[in-house]
Amino acid sequence: MLLCRTHEKLRKTTKKHANWTCEALIKNGKFFVEPRQSTDNFKVLFGRLAAQGAGRPVDRHEVADGPWTPETLADAITAIDSNNAGIDVRTVQVWFQANDNGISDKNIRWLARIFGCNDPVETSRWQSELKASKERLTAERRKRRRITAELGREADDRVHHQITRANESPDEIEAPLDQHESEHRRVSLAARAESMFLDGAPFGMVVTMWAGVAVLLYIGYLLGAHEVTYSPVQNVEKQVGLFWSPNWLLDKLVWLPLIVFTVSTLVTSWKEQWRPLMVAESSDPTQSCNWSEKLAVYSSSFVGITLVCFCIVFLLQWYGSYLKPLMQNDAGSRVIDWLLISIERPDVMSANQGMAASMYANLLSGIAYWYCFSGLMLLYIVSMDFKEISGRVSVGQNTIKSLEILQIADAIVSGIFRCAVFALLASIGIKLVAVYLMTDSENIVRWLILDASALMNGHDGSWTWFDKNPSASITSFFVMFIPVFVFFLCASQIRGSVRSLLIAEQAGNRGSIGPVGAATKKMMINWLSRASVILLLVVNFWLIGRFTGFSVLLLSSCCLAVFCVAASQGSHPSTDIPRNEELLGVQGK
Repeated sequence: MLLCRTHEKLRKTTKKHANWTCEALIKNGKFFVEPRQSTDNFKVLFGRLAAQGAGRPVDRHEVADGPWTPETLADAITAIDSNNAGIDVRTVQVWFQANDNGISDKNIRWLARIFGCNDPVETSRWQSELKASKERLTAERRKRRRITAELGREADDRVHHQITRANESPDEIEAPLDQHESEHRRVSLAARAESMFLDGAPFGMVVTMWAGVAVLLYIGYLLGAHEVTYSPVQNVEKQVGLFWSPNWLLDKLVWLPLIVFTVSTLVTSWKEQWRPLMVAESSDPTQSCNWSEKLAVYSSSFVGITLVCFCIVFLLQWYGSYLKPLMQNDAGSRVIDWLLISIERPDVMSANQGMAASMYANLLSGIAYWYCFSGLMLLYIVSMDFKEISGRVSVGQNTIKSLEILQIADAIVSGIFRCAVFALLASIGIKLVAVYLMTDSENIVRWLILDASALMNGHDGSWTWFDKNPSASITSFFVMFIPVFVFFLCASQIRGSVRSLLIAEQAGNRGSIGPVGAATKKMMINWLSRASVILLLVVNFWLIGRFTGFSVLLLSSCCLAVFCVAASQGSHPSTDIPRNEELLGVQGK
């Protein structure tokens, strides 16, 4: 209706000024609109030009023969001689929709050809105009994210309105918040967690974590606990220094940063690329709530994660494992590590120094595992969102559409698999050091070498066990259990959506297996292999130190897991969904 009124208004205006307008508005037999270097973003500029019919053939009244539609614009772009690949009509539909999705530089080139009426000079001018409008849309989107993170997702409508008026009165954005919005800002932990995994924030998280580890290493070195031994039994000097404790270093330096970057890539791809395409294909797009509303449903889960990481990983573990033994100057049934060394070696570290160092070390662990568990929660939300939207996608016998959904499903499962493997490697490191501290071996490297050589030589291990309890057993269990649970839960939910696609294809092909069935079978085999790797790492977690030669199995399993992660990374699709030609090639095979 709006497009028709705009077209009629434009027709009347053109008739009224026919003596001086016709030549200026017609180029190469098409309706031409002069670029005016406006301050509109891409959505506003494109909507105006589409309504005016810029670049369309003129009718007998020498005005555009109607506004652009997604179908007519896609046909016009595909008809351009130098555009051999064409363009998908669903890509053009995204331009018409009221969302934050922009346009690629390659498609700007084709759109400029349309609006420039194939005139080289005007095409160049429109290309500059469209690119500038795209940059303004990107800047507004980033600004809206920052403000939304502060105000809370439930205030998103007002923020959007403020951003729209920012060019005319930017001071309005800085207006004071009312009491209702202040309450939303205080409780919007889910929005804050999501914003930390988007744009450039993940790198800041990783740098913060690395800086925290650097401070921890500096503290250990200043206190002399970086390399320190004590004598648990006669004639044995056991190394328990910080440099010999990978559970305090490797997870925060390597595994958790990899989890952060993986979550960031997957959530960004889902929110900005894959989700809009799937919503556009659903039978009723209005039934799909936006990502902000979906995220708000799980706000209490992020509150729970924060409480667990602060109260259990930090406070409870610090008090029970370190503060209480140091205050009593008695480790009791707990093993001695570098933070408890003051009990056995008061000449190295005092009890007060041990309390302060252990508080900082456990606080750093609480923050690090908040990153991990919050990232896993976001991946769970992505999988549930995929399941809900895919259930409303009308694929029918459309093979290309089904293959696109399968590729998105595989990318989600692949990302969750990588995060689960990284978390499992972190938990194995914690468990490995905890078990080593229960033995009389001189250091952890010698312990692993003796175990491997014992297997090769066919005799039992040469270490003995202390009647002690490792303080990190509970932490390592949850770091192992939660990622595994999330992986199998999400994979099972997505598998149900994939099976519905397969059933739809079989119904259309009268029970025969087509391209979707072949792709599904291959994907299920990959998922089964990934699940096997996860289970193998879980078995290794429980078998650490339980038999002679466990180190050989552990090393082999970790190498296999890293190889599978690298392979899944290679199959991870880019943010651009494959074109129809590529999928048609698969269909032909």
